Amino acid sequence: MSSWLAEARSGQAELLAPNKLLYREVFDGVKADLFFEYTKAAFSQDVVLRAALPDPVAFGLTGDRVRLEVVTEFLEAPTPVKDRVVVWEEKDPVRAAQMSESRLTDDRLDFGDYQMGPAKRSAWLTPSRNHPSGRRCPCSSVGR
Repeated sequence: MSSWLAEARSGQAELLAPNKLLYREVFDGVKADLFFEYTKAAFSQDVVLRAALPDPVAFGLTGDRVRLEVVTEFLEAPTPVKDRVVVWEEKDPVRAAQMSESRLTDDRLDFGDYQMGPAKRSAWLTPSRNHPSGRRCPCSSVGR
């Protein structure tokens, strides 16, 4: 089971450095910012939570295996070659049967001249806890 928590809206970018942009409070429904950084070798997008998220129970979700997923849409991009890797899997067969998704996957994407390697979490997010990250690409040349 899944539920939409918030949707991004238009916002004004703040230039924090020549290669860093911050969009403050650009989500409907949660207090969060979008932070973008690029270098010659990489591009990253972070959702910066500014307040606690609502209780998952408010969305009809239960259990201790609730996942937060960020969806990003590329409006114009070539269709990449995907390599899907399992980064986490529920080992308990009883729990796995109760979950809508018992595996977390990461799609490594190859656009030819540009590749998106393993998904990563920002190091400043609870660095002492092991929270795997993944990416799914329902890539389509057709669009929405």
